[in-house]
Amino acid sequence: MLVTIGTLEKIIEHLDSGFQEENGGYKMNFKDFMEMYDNWNGITRVNDNNLDMIVENQTGIIMDNRKDLYDKEVVSFGFYDNVLTVRIK
Repeated sequence: MLVTIGTLEKIIEHLDSGFQEENGGYKMNFKDFMEMYDNWNGITRVNDNNLDMIVENQTGIIMDNRKDLYDKEVVSFGFYDNVLTVRIK
């Protein structure tokens, strides 16, 4: 995937606007993070802070069926084998 500097700047600006400052750091909840992701037909894997998988499914299905995850804090994320992987606590 090729990403331009302009695109990265827009992503960072958008991410910064969703983070909340807390105890000198920043955090974003799962719901706000996922609302920025534009491929709800793609596959997303959600892991807990111990890297145990909570759920893996189509992104839209996770967001419809796992509202219990909405307030969890996003610790990290990345793409592995074209799967958005999000670590929450």
